[in-house]
Amino acid sequence: MKNLILILIIVAFISCKDKSDRVVIRNSGDAEILFYKNKGFTDSIASITFDKALDQIRNKEFKKAKKLLSKANEIEPDNKIILNGLGNVESDLKNFDKAYEYFEQALEVDNNFGITYLNYGTAFNKNSEEHKAIDILTKGVEIEKNETRKGYFYYTIADAYYDIKNYEKAYLYNTKALNIVMEPEVRKDLIELRDLIAERKE
Repeated sequence: MKNLILILIIVAFISCKDKSDRVVIRNSGDAEILFYKNKGFTDSIASITFDKALDQIRNKEFKKAKKLLSKANEIEPDNKIILNGLGNVESDLKNFDKAYEYFEQALEVDNNFGITYLNYGTAFNKNSEEHKAIDILTKGVEIEKNETRKGYFYYTIADAYYDIKNYEKAYLYNTKALNIVMEPEVRKDLIELRDLIAERKE
């Protein structure tokens, strides 16, 4: 059905970020949110390289993005933001085993960083491993403190339940997400999913 929103590397201080640093795109048919000028870098070259990689992702140039992210990772290894970026790009390239490795590395660096769980769960959904997605996302939503991001977790969980034809739970989590998420592009996806669930429940 849907590849779901790919929430790319949202850092812990999202509420403090200037909205001009946020870009919503639709590479996969669903809303994807890219955040530039992320906090959490100690090296300015790594940060600039990371932002260049996001430019390549916007253009669907995932191999070029991977090269830039790998370079950023060499400059500043063990950075959870870069590791999440690498995991997401490998997922876009359908290299799921490699993507999972990067998400596991990110969790080793910081297992309280909710975004890693969200990206990991999204990758599982994209690879049709919905039960694993639900497990990792359920762990992540317990850790996540930001209410808006909890809405993205609920949406991703709803998508997984939809794909395994558990429409009652899909509806429950989609409704939770609709009550929280205000981003217009993401709400469009939530409403689309709500309508699909309603068709199946009839």
